[in-house]
Amino acid sequence: MTVRPFRPEDIPAARALWQAMPGVGLSTADEPTALTTFLARNPGTCFVTVAQGRLTGTILVGHDGRRG
Repeated sequence: MTVRPFRPEDIPAARALWQAMPGVGLSTADEPTALTTFLARNPGTCFVTVAQGRLTGTILVGHDGRRG
């Protein structure tokens, strides 16, 4: 498993992972445009795990300008 920074090109795979998780709901804050803005605002604090070429986990830490 590899841990690396969460990049904008990871967003489709991350959203698919989240949608496949029971009990996880997505909102407008999880739309690609909002996530791209979040990643740009919080460099160095968001990461993904990749195993066998597949995104297997995410962690997003930061703020969106209103919430932390």
